[in-house]
Amino acid sequence: MLINFDDYFQAPQGLRLLSRSEIQALVLHLLRGQEICDVELLSGGYRNQNYRLDFVPKTGAPPATADANEAVLRVSQDLTAAGKEVKLLQMLAGLLPVPRVLAARQTSAHAFALHEYVPGVLASHLPKNLSESTLASLGAAIGATLAQIHQIELPGCGFLDTELRISDPMPNLGDAWLAYMREVLHGKRAETRLGLDLSKQVLRLLTQNEALLRDLNPSNRLVHSDFNLKNLLVSEKEGFWQVKAVLDWEFAHAGSPLVDLGNFFRFEKDLPPALFEGFLQTYQAEAGALPVQWRAQARLLDLAAICNFLDSPESKPLTLETVKRVVNETLLSFA
Repeated sequence: MLINFDDYFQAPQGLRLLSRSEIQALVLHLLRGQEICDVELLSGGYRNQNYRLDFVPKTGAPPATADANEAVLRVSQDLTAAGKEVKLLQMLAGLLPVPRVLAARQTSAHAFALHEYVPGVLASHLPKNLSESTLASLGAAIGATLAQIHQIELPGCGFLDTELRISDPMPNLGDAWLAYMREVLHGKRAETRLGLDLSKQVLRLLTQNEALLRDLNPSNRLVHSDFNLKNLLVSEKEGFWQVKAVLDWEFAHAGSPLVDLGNFFRFEKDLPPALFEGFLQTYQAEAGALPVQWRAQARLLDLAAICNFLDSPESKPLTLETVKRVVNETLLSFA
């Protein structure tokens, strides 16, 4: 496996899995006439549950909405994020490699969406022994896909609501990110989990590099915000790689493309260099040259995601170890 994200992050505890009968009832409601043949819990869900379903039409029932006998049931407790994701996937269908939404509904406590099943393999699950040329080709395909995403302009900067409107516009992205990170790092959770000394070091780093975060242009592009190998379904044919689907859009917003680069390069040291060489060459060929200090800016922006982990109500020891590692590597890169 190229990278196992279960070695870096842990899922919330106590999530109750759905039974087969519960899933069957949901499918009957979402796609009338469908009967399940098989259910498989898919890996990689840290906030949501994803089930691969095999089904066939019931006798005498109308044909399925999808033209295949497979689908993915996605279950979320974050109704806003799930609603935004459904609307975004519907908007992006035909523009980007994303799964089609077959049906969706919400209750007072859960959101359910039925996505088309896209054949392929998660890029994170590819073997480690790929050749350099193969890794460069894979990186190029991923870079081309991210360049496509970043070509989509939105009417401002900020988080998206369930209708894809910018719910809380940010006049300056850098100022908003700085304010958020400072608020978290001054809080008791960060002090307890990161330690007072390390928190102060990060705060000093932010103060010393405010200008880098205030000089983000453009800041009104579609940002996936969780762009990494575990959210990319890929396939290979005759030596050429293709991204079949970009998954998990729940954190998407309007902002700086460098947010996605910060996420993608977060574990660069743990992955083969050829992957990133192929990525950068193609991404810049299609999206334009990156700023001179893009690595520093991307690292600083990625600290906002790290702060989100620090401020989580649930303490997760494995995730916290990863947070400390990323924070220390970021500090060292600016030393």
